[in-house]
Amino acid sequence: MQSEKVARLFAILGGGCGVILSLMLWKGRGFSFAGVPFVLPWLWLCASIVCSFSAYLLWPTRKTRRVKAGQLALLTVSTGVVMGTVETGLRSFLQHTQGFNSIQQLYNPNPVGNLPTRSAHPLLVITQLSASNRIIYELQPGVENRFGHRDLRINAQGLREDVEYPIAKPEGRLRIVGLGDSGMWGWNVHQGEEYLSVLEERLSTNAAQQVDVINFAVPGYNCFQELETLRQKALPYDPDIVVVGWCDNDDQLPFFMYCRKNHWAKRGSYVYARALDRDTFLERISPEVLKLGDMDTDKIDPTVIAHSGWAGVEKCLRELSALSEENGFKLLLFGPMKKEVRGFCEDIGIPYYNTYEKIRKGDYPSSYCVHFMHPPKEGHAVLATHLELALREFGWVQ
Repeated sequence: MQSEKVARLFAILGGGCGVILSLMLWKGRGFSFAGVPFVLPWLWLCASIVCSFSAYLLWPTRKTRRVKAGQLALLTVSTGVVMGTVETGLRSFLQHTQGFNSIQQLYNPNPVGNLPTRSAHPLLVITQLSASNRIIYELQPGVENRFGHRDLRINAQGLREDVEYPIAKPEGRLRIVGLGDSGMWGWNVHQGEEYLSVLEERLSTNAAQQVDVINFAVPGYNCFQELETLRQKALPYDPDIVVVGWCDNDDQLPFFMYCRKNHWAKRGSYVYARALDRDTFLERISPEVLKLGDMDTDKIDPTVIAHSGWAGVEKCLRELSALSEENGFKLLLFGPMKKEVRGFCEDIGIPYYNTYEKIRKGDYPSSYCVHFMHPPKEGHAVLATHLELALREFGWVQ
């Protein structure tokens, strides 16, 4: 009877630890309840296992404790084999699917042919090294194929456009230039469904003058690359309006400034981190940024790094504003904006249209994913509507 009481106690303790562990699994990390912190998931995991095993061994049944110990040993070995297999599979998956958008792969003259990309839309397929070490990479001119199961055409100017725009602006034509990343570029939508194309189609019928809307966006660009694209590529087109499509990751370093990680060499369990310590897991799987000493300055200008982070964003916005004044074009920041970038715009005096504020939850079906980085075509149509509204509110389009 005494062993049964002890077994019951261990069972209760094991169950309590299991409940706490389940909550940690649900949250992916420790938590606090009523001011009491529940942290160190590995400790609760060990406590749950020890208490449960002890309860099983001590619970009075017809089986001897030797038989029970053998069963527990078999269960432990089996669990270890399964977990080892899952761990190996997860590491293998990460090793073969992550980190291909690195500068080392872009150096390869035939990167896709020599690379098991394991992806329906590797960015390497449609990009090439740029002649500018501040832009780093750009779209390959003349591409016409399927990209991520969507129609894609890149014109001879290296823009996602169906037509070739003359550099010299025709007399009397209003010219709008878009600078952005994959959201403005139209990741996950067919050619002509991205919101700048929709805007051009609408303005062609509703505006008082002829309008060009030229999409200079490139997937993975950050604020500094957009600034340099304006300087080096878009300004010769003599834009009247420049729309910068803001995205919440525009303060980060751009694609192709990362190195592949060797996941086989990392210590600790990836399975455990994925289940109970997701912050650590995300840190482990995120690519590593090139160190300054490893950078080929012919390919990447260190100025790119100096213009990253929120301080870098502020520098970029000030330089964009200066270019606007020097070249006589209107500048608009458009997209879902957090307080940091809104504050910069207000301090510098840049007009902005915050879609978080202007497009409220419930205005459109949730399936439109308007504030998502890569909305479907319905979301792009909504963005085109609001961009047109913004341009008319500012009096820039009649």
